[in-house]
Amino acid sequence: MSMTRRKSWNTCSFARRMEPTSILTEDSSPQPRIQTRRKMTRRNETGRGQTRDPHAVRSKLTPRQYNVAMVTPGNSHRQGRLRHHSADEARATIVDAAIEFLWDHPVRELTAGELMKKTGLSRPAFYQYFSNVPELIRTILVDLQVEMVAASGPWLNSNDERSTALEKSLAGVIEVCVRRGPLFRAVFEAAPQDPDLERAWNDFMHRWDGAVAARIVAEQGLGIIDPKLDPMSIAHALNAMDAILLVQGFGRRNQANPKSTLRTLHTIWMRTLYNQE
Repeated sequence: MSMTRRKSWNTCSFARRMEPTSILTEDSSPQPRIQTRRKMTRRNETGRGQTRDPHAVRSKLTPRQYNVAMVTPGNSHRQGRLRHHSADEARATIVDAAIEFLWDHPVRELTAGELMKKTGLSRPAFYQYFSNVPELIRTILVDLQVEMVAASGPWLNSNDERSTALEKSLAGVIEVCVRRGPLFRAVFEAAPQDPDLERAWNDFMHRWDGAVAARIVAEQGLGIIDPKLDPMSIAHALNAMDAILLVQGFGRRNQANPKSTLRTLHTIWMRTLYNQE
């Protein structure tokens, strides 16, 4: 009898434990406790054995996070573009540091180690873009040649009024020299003692002579410039004069007056080519 009562009591006690309990307050209806069930549901939803929906993961990412997450070996072209952009920035940093160094130092003092200290990049990074310092100088000269030819477009490539077009072109060249003057001065001064720099400077001037001579020939054909003038000789003489004035005027921090230099060059070019002021 005792055993039967104990079993019956245990059964009732177990049943009472399984019944949902309520939180009763004044003037309130019973509210079953479901906190335990919610915890179990949350645990099941994030269980290790459950497979995640990739679309659900994507929806939780911002566009930037999703793009980064999708850079996989299959999408290596995106990584390549990122590296290329960084390489361009690093190269530009090296070039700018070289020109800044040359404001106050001769080119013979420019070394890869000294240069890279000013860039914040490692020394081996220099050799990813240039084999040595002379190649760096040659590369900068070619880049500046392109920039100066573009600045000279009004006279070299257009049929605008000659005096106005020439003034615009010379002003563009002077503007480049105001920013990049120390490079021209450094190469101009070091070229006689350095065969590599001498070749780089001569190539630079020869290309510039060719561009000016081609324009002279074109205007001789139109009857604008005296056909008796030798195009290449005149181009070489004018460019050599420009080089000396621009190197002396803008190769150091204490620069000449750009407007005064422009008036001087414009007067000489107009009198030589067109017999005009």
